[in-house]
Amino acid sequence: MQKVKTGNRAGKFILVGSFSALLDIVVVIVLVEIVGLPGYWGKNLANAAGMETGSVCAFMLNRGWTWKDADKKRGRELLRQFMFYHVPLLFGILMRVVLFAILEAFGIPYLLSILLAIGMAAVVNFFFFDRLVFRGVYSISAR
Repeated sequence: MQKVKTGNRAGKFILVGSFSALLDIVVVIVLVEIVGLPGYWGKNLANAAGMETGSVCAFMLNRGWTWKDADKKRGRELLRQFMFYHVPLLFGILMRVVLFAILEAFGIPYLLSILLAIGMAAVVNFFFFDRLVFRGVYSISAR
């Protein structure tokens, strides 16, 4: 396995994350502004759809480019890796839902709350992905 400098990997992670965040936000805007999902629950549904769309995109790009030196999982191992990838994302989802509710109550635009939560979660996610997800050290059994 080739040694990659953390700075290079972090730069790639930021690029992938930026693209995925943009995709996430576009999905939210389309669902809220164009499709017209109504009210608080409609925005939250759009928020969830945007998060998952961005997450799937980020997984594929991070796996293929940011951590291209990591062992490539196949079949069930790939599915386990993909599922484990979502563990730190749960932190981001919880943060985003809570932050969204708090900021919505204060009249803060929903897109601003999304950007704040994405930035806060990105730092945690990088270290989790780098040390566990793309290094193959995860505790989901192979059975």
